[in-house]
This record gives sequence, structure tokens and C-alpha cells, in this order.
Amino acid sequence: MGVDRAGDLAIRDLWSRLEQLGVPSLQGHVPSIRPHLSLVVTDDADGLWQHAPSLALRGVEIDVEMAAVALFAADPPVLVLAVAPDPELVALHARVSAALAAAEVDVWPHYRPGAWLPHCTLSMGVSAEVVADALAACLASPVPVRARLRAAALTDSVTGATTPL
Repeated sequence: MGVDRAGDLAIRDLWSRLEQLGVPSLQGHVPSIRPHLSLVVTDDADGLWQHAPSLALRGVEIDVEMAAVALFAADPPVLVLAVAPDPELVALHARVSAALAAAEVDVWPHYRPGAWLPHCTLSMGVSAEVVADALAACLASPVPVRARLRAAALTDSVTGATTPL
């Protein structure tokens, strides 16, 4: 789900701070990507496109607080803003996950209920040499970031094609 203008500006500011340190942020992602929170990720694009209309996400808006700077264990680590577990957001995720499970659309394990940690990605690759600087840059900026999630869409991360839901 996309974020409102204030959240978009705050995330883009963090992306710029990271780029200034030489940390590749999503600012330079090809294809272009906007600040967002992913409810699910799947390799079954056909299944997702087929069942997307039944997810009933049009007009859904949820206020969230991106409360903490965090690293996901990967090689190299992924830098994110973790989102406080708002009950409305958790319920939405559970509803979407249940609908996709019933349609036999397999989502990535880290995006399933019980494992999903809502987040906004800042960088997909923070080398060990700059982790401390990247964290310091994020912590020196206004965190938490408060934003309104809205404009649910399906996005193909390879082509950048986005379809509003």
C-alpha cells in the first residue's frame, strides 16, 4: 500500500540521506518504486492478478506509525522502518492472506500471518562497512514516521507495472 504525501516525503528524505552515504536505497531502484508497505509478496503473479478484485482493497486507508529503524538478516542486510502493529493493519493483512490462501495463491513465508513484520524498505543492501553510518543517518532523521496507508495496488517488481486495486 502506498503512503500519503507526508509519509512519502519522509521516506524519500531517508532514501536521500542513505544515498549521500553511498548506501543504495530504493530511491535508485530500477524500475522506479514508491514508498510503500507490502501486505504480501508472491511469485504467483497470475494467481494474484486473478484474485485481486476479491481482496476489496479499494478505498482502504489506515494510519500507521513507522516506529523503529531495523535490519532484516540477509546478505547484505535489508534496512527498514518497522511499522507498529496497528490492529486494523494486522486484521487487513489477515483478511488478505486468508483470501489468497483460499485461492491457493502461495505467498512468501515472511509475508504469512504470524511471520509478517510490516515495514517500509529503505535499502535492500547495506554493506557491513556502512551499517553503523546508515543506522545513524536514519536515527538522526525524524523517526517515528507517521503516515496514512492508502492507494492499494499490485506492483510487478521486475517491470514496475502498477495496477490500482
